[in-house]
Amino acid sequence: MGQSEKKTEPQFCDMQYTRDENGKEILIKEGRFQVMMEWERPYMEACIDALGPSGDVLEIGFGCGYSSSHIQSYLPKSHTIIEYHPVVFEKAQEWAKSYENVILVQDTWQNALDSLGVFDAIFFDDYPLESGMGFDGDSQQVGQWSQMMEEKEPLMREARDRTAFLVSLKYTDEDLDAFFKELPLIESTPLEYVLSFFCELREQNQITQLQQEYMLERYKKERKIEEGKIQAFMKQRQMKNLPERESPDRLSLFFNECAEKHMRSGSCFSCFISDPISKFQESAFLKAIQADPRFEYQQELMAIEVPDNCGYYAENQALVITITKL
Repeated sequence: MGQSEKKTEPQFCDMQYTRDENGKEILIKEGRFQVMMEWERPYMEACIDALGPSGDVLEIGFGCGYSSSHIQSYLPKSHTIIEYHPVVFEKAQEWAKSYENVILVQDTWQNALDSLGVFDAIFFDDYPLESGMGFDGDSQQVGQWSQMMEEKEPLMREARDRTAFLVSLKYTDEDLDAFFKELPLIESTPLEYVLSFFCELREQNQITQLQQEYMLERYKKERKIEEGKIQAFMKQRQMKNLPERESPDRLSLFFNECAEKHMRSGSCFSCFISDPISKFQESAFLKAIQADPRFEYQQELMAIEVPDNCGYYAENQALVITITKL
C-alpha cells in the first residue's frame, strides 16, 4: 500500500471583531492591525450608490458588512459574496440569514472566480487575510524575519523612544553623511529598527526615494548585510504595514479577470481605494483602463471623517470610482 500525501491545511491569521477606545466597531488582525473601522461605512455606501447594484451582484470581502448591507437595499436578484477567512465568513453567515438572495462562497477569489458566471455589478474590497499567501520562494526567510522582529520588539521600542525626535526633521545629503559617521556609536541598535527608520523617513517625505536607496545600499555595505535580509525585511514590512486592500497587483489581477470573463456590456465595477489621489495621475491605470475603448471610467471625491485612532487612512477625502464595461 502506497503512502498517501499529507494534505497541507490552510493557515489563517488571527482576526477579531471588537470595539475600539471610542466604542466603535473594528475588525483587527493579529491583535493590533486595523482592517476595517466604522468610519468607512459612509464611504462604502457612497461606492455602492455609484455602483447602483442591480441584477446579479458579486462582492469580494465581507469585512464588517457595511457594503453588503447597502447592496441589499438595492434589492439585487442575487448577491454572491466571496470571503476566505473563517472568522469573517462566520459573521457573514449570521448576517446572510436575513436575506434569501445571498450566496456565500468560502474561498479566495483566485480559486472561486472560475466557477462563477457573469455579473451586472462587482464590488471589490479584498484584504489578504490568508496567512502566508502572496509570497514567493523566499517566504520562509520572510517568516523567520517576522519572528526575529517580534522577539526584538522591546529593543526596537527602546530605540524608537530614544530617536523619536528624528522623525520630525527634513534630511539633506549632508545629514545622511553625518549619520554614517556616527554609525559606530549605534552598533547596538537592532538592524530591523534601522531599516524601519529609513522606511519611515521616506514614507513621511523626509528623504527622497534616491536618498533612501543610497542609505540602504551604504548601510548594507558598511554593516556587511546580506541582500536577502534586506529584501525579506521589505516584504515583511509591506505585509505588516498598511492594509493591502488596494494592492495594485491584486486589484489589477482581479479586474482583468472579471473584465474578460465575468462582466457583460453594461456591467459596473467599484472598489475600496486606499487614498484620494486621482487615478488620472497614474500612467499604468490610464493605459490599462482609461485608454481602453471597452470601458468608461468615472471618479468623484467625497468628504469623510476619519478618527484620530485610525492608523491606515489619514485623509479627509475619499475617492469613489466606477468602471463600466461598454
